[in-house]
Amino acid sequence: MWHYLLPVMAAIPCFAIYTHVASKQSFDGIKPISLYGLAFLGNLVSIAQPAALAYRSSTLYGASEQAIGGATAIASLSIASIIGPQVSLYS
Repeated sequence: MWHYLLPVMAAIPCFAIYTHVASKQSFDGIKPISLYGLAFLGNLVSIAQPAALAYRSSTLYGASEQAIGGATAIASLSIASIIGPQVSLYS
């Protein structure tokens, strides 16, 4: 589970700065090139998705439990990837 939690924790500052920039609607001394660097840091969440799926399938025992757990993990990751970019737009 640490292979998923550590990239997520590393991506939190990225989304915090994006939310700050979007709420102020100005860069406030933050260079645009540094926001491009933060985009790579925020992408760590998508790198950790296979670890989340592997953890879900290794901790569930039946075939139906694994299928439901995998579908739930994929659905939550998909919903998060849709909602994530919208957070900075409406804050």
